Amino acid sequence: MDVLKSSYLLVLLLFRLSISSGQSDLAKFIYDFCRRHSINYFSFVGDLDGPTSLIQHLLKDSNLKSLYQSRFYPNLHERSVAKTLNIALSNLTTKANLLDRMELKLKRDFWLVQIPHEETVESYLKDLPLDLDDDFFSFYIETDSTIRIQEAYKLTNDMEPITLYFGSWTLEGLNASPMEKWDRRGDLGGMEFKISGASSSPYVKVLEKPNGEVEMSGMYLEIFYSLEEVMNFTHILNLPTPREEWGIKNSDGSWTGIIGQIQRGDIDFAPISFTRTKLRSEVVDFALPIAQFHHRYFVQNPRDSFNWFAYVEPLTSKVWLTIGLLSLIFPPFLTFLAFMPYISTEEERQEFTLWKSFVFVLSTLTFVRGLSVTPNQARNRLVFLGILFGGTVIFWHWEAMIISYLAVRIPALPFNNLEELLSQTNKKILIKPGSAYVDDFRYSLDPLIQEAWNTRIREYLHSYPNNRDELTDLVANDPDYVLYDNFYSSRTYGAYRRCQIIDVPQIYDQKVFAYGFQKNSPFLPIFNFHLKRMLERGSMNQVVEKYLSVAGQQCQDLSGAPLGFENCFTAFLLFLIGCLVSVVIIFGEYFARFLEPTSDAAAMDESDFYESLNRIELVNVLRHRDRFIAKLKRLVHDSDS
Repeated sequence: MDVLKSSYLLVLLLFRLSISSGQSDLAKFIYDFCRRHSINYFSFVGDLDGPTSLIQHLLKDSNLKSLYQSRFYPNLHERSVAKTLNIALSNLTTKANLLDRMELKLKRDFWLVQIPHEETVESYLKDLPLDLDDDFFSFYIETDSTIRIQEAYKLTNDMEPITLYFGSWTLEGLNASPMEKWDRRGDLGGMEFKISGASSSPYVKVLEKPNGEVEMSGMYLEIFYSLEEVMNFTHILNLPTPREEWGIKNSDGSWTGIIGQIQRGDIDFAPISFTRTKLRSEVVDFALPIAQFHHRYFVQNPRDSFNWFAYVEPLTSKVWLTIGLLSLIFPPFLTFLAFMPYISTEEERQEFTLWKSFVFVLSTLTFVRGLSVTPNQARNRLVFLGILFGGTVIFWHWEAMIISYLAVRIPALPFNNLEELLSQTNKKILIKPGSAYVDDFRYSLDPLIQEAWNTRIREYLHSYPNNRDELTDLVANDPDYVLYDNFYSSRTYGAYRRCQIIDVPQIYDQKVFAYGFQKNSPFLPIFNFHLKRMLERGSMNQVVEKYLSVAGQQCQDLSGAPLGFENCFTAFLLFLIGCLVSVVIIFGEYFARFLEPTSDAAAMDESDFYESLNRIELVNVLRHRDRFIAKLKRLVHDSDS
């Protein structure tokens, strides 16, 4: 009996040691797997009171944290931001346990499932809710020291599971595939996607052929067709009704157009130029952006409009302000120097009175006009010459700019920004119905944009055409409208290229375009992976540049052509104002004669006349008189001889 008892105890000890050794190896395998995928947490599925020693092995000498103590993961924040490995062992977990746990799965969850010996991998995985994005791995022990690992996924939940060999584990460590996840799963096996689209040149063009077939092309479709070839899938087109509608949110939270198709699941995604907005992000997930864009306002080309400031615009407002300040500062300073005693002559004092100094400075700064008298003293001459040369240089700058300014024919825009549009014009703002622009204006917190929505858009939106060509044609034919649109899209339309409309050079609301997918779509990560790869390799930028570097406007070249009346209207206006002022002064002087009081005093005699003259005028009169007398004497002498 003692011998039998001793033998039994020895067998039991060896069995426990083998179990301990097996759990130690399993713990090393799980730890190596977690380290390979940068996993922070682990949890066991099924019997929560089972693998106590295995947990101790996992927590020993590692940075893993156990969520094993809670069946339902109370800390969802940790689980949502950190990767968690869900471990299902064949002796602890039933398939029902696994199905219950997978109902609570999150995107960052990993699954490591031991397949029972009595089942095949395909039969065991068939009923599991898998998709393309799941990180699901199965394993089974081939020998005491070798574990074989496979990854599994489904393209859709109702399709057969796909299993791929991932690697194996031995006591020496994990020998796993070096390929990235989406490289391993890159072949979609000819899967058919339902897509939709709407025209938005140059990004997307929807063309309906006479036989009823619909064809899509453009920048975003060229990238889509490249992905279709690389990822091995096909597509079927399901366009919205009406064709051009992107989507408007209804009061009940539902959407129309293409956004509504994605929300309802009528299509898998839309490979078109979706603008990413907060409202759309509630029902749509967006892929990585492909192109950046900005908006501008477009107006009818004001080629024949009058430019009231044609002769002022060559210099900026700061330059004109500086000229005005100099015109106020220098005349008193020049007069002060001219009237300094014991320095200036009487002739200079009379020539550089305050009024004449103002005339001199203003004419010098604008028309390069000097005076007949120059100062005698050095300090006065320096100021005089400084004003003269400074005014000459300013005039040369203005003259050069006015020549080039009139030659280039810069159009006179009706406004330069949104504030001027609202305060100085009554123009209505055109936006495409059903586009993201409607939400941008309606829900904007900017008071200017809110004013634009309430006064220039909301009342008229229902009457706007739904086609961008019609919108641009409306602006080209009616000056009461302005168009707010994507700059790169609008410059591809006929009205812009024919120079019938032009853009106001002010950039608004820079955004990005991206494909739109169903919310939480399992296909979004693989598309983002390949879009990022195209960007890194430069092929995406080549496609973008191909479509955005289109020819610009083809406007008539007016270089060297005669100037029209609208270009030099300001000069004629100044001429007419001068004529009118002179006529008014003439009539004023004429009627002023009748208002002067009559006097019986005798006319002024010669002595009174000379007394009324000042010194300079008297010198000039006497000089002319002496010359006249000398001339008479020569004539008399010649006649006598």
